[in-house]
Amino acid sequence: MEFRRAWRRMLRAPGFSASVVLLIAISIDGMAAVTTAGWSLFARPLPYPNSGQLIKLSAFSGRVGMHMGLSPALVEELDRGGELGRFGIIDQPFDLRLEEGRSLRAVRIDHRLAEVIGLAPLAGRAFGADDVLPGAEPVALISERLWRREFGADPDVVGRNLDLRDGKARIVGVMPRAFAIPESDTSVWLPMELGPEQTGPQTIGQRGSLTVVARVFGTATAEQFEQRIRAMLGPDPRLQMLVSMLEAQYRVRPLRELWASGQRQSLLILATATAVVLLAAWLNLAGLWLARWTGRDHELAIQAALGGRRALALVGVALEYFLLAVPGALLALLFSGLGLELLYKLGVLQQNGPLHAGVTLPTILAGLALIGLGLVPILVTLAWLTRRISGHESRFLGGRSLTARGTGAGLRQVLMVGQIGIAFSLLIALGLLFTSWVNLLDEELGFEKDRLIAVQIISPTGTTMESGPPGSDANVAAAVDRLRELPGVDAVSWSKLVPFGRMEMLSTISLDGRQDEPVPARPRSAGQDFFEVAGIELLSGRPFGQQDAGEGIKTAIVDKAFEDLYMGGSALGRQFGLSDGPDSHAQYSIVGVVASVRHMAPNEESRNPTVYTYSARPGTQVQLLMRTSNAPDLLAADVRNALEQELGPDRVGFVSTLESLVRRTVQDREPQLALMAVFSGLALVLMFYGLYALQSYQVTSRTAEIGLRKAMGATGRGILGRILLRAVWLLPPGLVLGLAGGRLSSRLVGERLYRVSIVDPALWLVVAGGIALTIVIASLIPALRATRIDPMEALRYE
Repeated sequence: MEFRRAWRRMLRAPGFSASVVLLIAISIDGMAAVTTAGWSLFARPLPYPNSGQLIKLSAFSGRVGMHMGLSPALVEELDRGGELGRFGIIDQPFDLRLEEGRSLRAVRIDHRLAEVIGLAPLAGRAFGADDVLPGAEPVALISERLWRREFGADPDVVGRNLDLRDGKARIVGVMPRAFAIPESDTSVWLPMELGPEQTGPQTIGQRGSLTVVARVFGTATAEQFEQRIRAMLGPDPRLQMLVSMLEAQYRVRPLRELWASGQRQSLLILATATAVVLLAAWLNLAGLWLARWTGRDHELAIQAALGGRRALALVGVALEYFLLAVPGALLALLFSGLGLELLYKLGVLQQNGPLHAGVTLPTILAGLALIGLGLVPILVTLAWLTRRISGHESRFLGGRSLTARGTGAGLRQVLMVGQIGIAFSLLIALGLLFTSWVNLLDEELGFEKDRLIAVQIISPTGTTMESGPPGSDANVAAAVDRLRELPGVDAVSWSKLVPFGRMEMLSTISLDGRQDEPVPARPRSAGQDFFEVAGIELLSGRPFGQQDAGEGIKTAIVDKAFEDLYMGGSALGRQFGLSDGPDSHAQYSIVGVVASVRHMAPNEESRNPTVYTYSARPGTQVQLLMRTSNAPDLLAADVRNALEQELGPDRVGFVSTLESLVRRTVQDREPQLALMAVFSGLALVLMFYGLYALQSYQVTSRTAEIGLRKAMGATGRGILGRILLRAVWLLPPGLVLGLAGGRLSSRLVGERLYRVSIVDPALWLVVAGGIALTIVIASLIPALRATRIDPMEALRYE
């Protein structure tokens, strides 16, 4: 009986039913996508045997603020001891060029990695100890995807050659799909060279970009393993320079951090925003149901007068809800993959390794849980309504009486205040993130980033450097001359690393001859006119010139941070020692002081002063800087073409405008900014819809009152103002609630904020103005409808 009645009620209100289905679908889809992503990234076991034993080992530099890899020699020593576990090494991925011209994503690994991970090849063998020795035959492992796509899953692929631009590599094995190391699109693994030069004791204290993976013996946790590593390596005198200069600390993290690192904070912000919007949707649903059942107060009063139980009405509500929740859940399931794909496209989730999120059992369970939770606020509000009617049946038996007209209006206003507070909180978070993003891009960097192009020149492999000064490269010098002739290029210079050149380098310097007490600095070579090209201001002294190019001349230019930190504010004419070997420092004389420059990020601290030495000609591995008279993004393609023709495509790395390189350092904030804008907009839409429904209901329930007022001489303008004023009065309590929510929002995104405060009055005024405008617009149409009510028709409304 109750089921049939619920079904008829649903069919009699198609607009209401469609709204509920859509709200349920959006709520389930968004939250299920976040739940699935969290499960896949941080809870689902890795597809490796005993994956809980796999860890990632690195050295975190407090001075640079980033994780660094260990040297092959140190990894070799740790593995040789055999006390802690087995260790493997992964180098940085790169594009491997084939003879036919296209590229495959590749990476170099050592001979232990496959054993450490615990995956055997589908065909052939993994690398052996002989494959990493100098002069060994070039061999390769290929991915299952490449094997199936390029070789038709031919089992005889083992022994065949990959034709590379620089030679051939014999295929010795096919690795399964789960061996997605370090990226899911890696197609080829090559053995890294681990000869005496790489693993000798003289290199044990070096740092690099290698990723170290280990399988822990026994049942030791990551924390216990980290303590053992620190106890073993901490006292080692060979590593003290690394620890003292870079403030390095050995850290152990689960292997999944290789792919999930950096996504936890983004996902937490996303999950919180999704949950807040979900709460707004539930409040909206509760308001819709309350308005729907408030119109049935006469029916409920009759049931109560005849002895009907209140629980029976709630059962009817629950049945009606689930009749609408089922199609909503099916709609959410149909489009469940779209939410995850959106997260990948926006960059909130990185499509790396074996942690790709897809629709799984957690997605379904999350959807079912959300359906159940969505019923709670509806039942609470309806229980309040039936309780109010029960025992006061006579007040509601007269139909649409003036006494009954306000039933539920107060509670609906409370629900509306909650939605206003939620929208306000999300808009505050959006404003904070947006302001921080703009502040970062507008930060003073110490150089003029406009009209600059940066280029990375990569050192050739297996080639002999042409004649010229030590460290120079005649081919690169010829390429620089060609760039100077390009239309739109005003000047070209070079440095080992240009600002925001995607790399960092630190060295030691000695002050006042105290070589036993070195301090850190950033060493940067600089070509003639480099400071002029970059737009770095010369504060005192002179720039580099040909007088600095003679043999044995050791001159340097330091930045303002160096002068203040190490020279007491006066550096010209003084000397310092710059490291030119493991235990030696060459003496340099300071001839100039320039402004300090941000090298890696707009918000970096000046903890590492910079030392510039003169480079008369560009080196084999160098970065170029070009100032242009035209838009640099329009010249980038011409620059790349000229360099590839002069040096070959293998030697040309990135070719980017300085603005894009700076923008790249804040790109991790942009997905959160975009999603926060989406959620804030959705919260405003929900608030608009809920307020419009509330005002429409109030106008309808007060038709007789409005007609009476018009009959007594009230003007349409007065009625319009009265209704709008009643709506605007919801703003103050909503802002109070939003104030608390805004403070919580600022704490949630606190790590992402830069030079912005929650107490910024301009931010509050803009957000409050936007909320007020939305309230007025949502209330305007019902208010205008009220002004057109005919008094005589209204008086007959009862």
